[in-house]
Amino acid sequence: MGRVEPVSFESRSGRRLVLRTCEPEDAATLVEVTRDSDRTAMEFGVTLPAERDLSIERRAELIREHLAEPDWLALGAFEPGSQGAAAGAIHFATLKYQRLRHAGTIGISVCSSCRDEGIGRALIAVVIGWARAHPTIERVGLNVFATNARAIHLYRSLGFIDQYVQRGFVKMGPGEYVDDIRMELWVKDRSNPTA
Repeated sequence: MGRVEPVSFESRSGRRLVLRTCEPEDAATLVEVTRDSDRTAMEFGVTLPAERDLSIERRAELIREHLAEPDWLALGAFEPGSQGAAAGAIHFATLKYQRLRHAGTIGISVCSSCRDEGIGRALIAVVIGWARAHPTIERVGLNVFATNARAIHLYRSLGFIDQYVQRGFVKMGPGEYVDDIRMELWVKDRSNPTA
């Protein structure tokens, strides 16, 4: 079961948050994070709002799925309190194939009113720390649109390295394509898998 100890965090603007494992009871506030991202950052998203099930029940089910997998993790940046609103969320999942379980991919969203406050960086740092301590995870990866310069800068500053570019991978509309960059960070020494 992917879990972390809660971490207190203060954003650049002084907002106090708790970075912690998501629970099914957080589903409603996490759905709001996704809706906000759909409204304000669609130019960097693959999934269209109509393609998502944004029901609270489905989000709670997804959280339960993450909690049941030992090498998956779902975190949120929440206002303090048992039902605090979420300022952002991140998830990490591996594939189920044995030969690929050493590597996983993250997806992240931060509310538009909370961007540029260090929340995304803090969430990624918690995932990296968790992955480093995890007995089998060696690599954390992500995909990012080549047009998302701010995100690319953040990921590179955290040590992620470009692996490859998929030219024209995402079709935004008629005749409009965006390249997708795969970035990865090795969290363990590959020459010593137990390190």
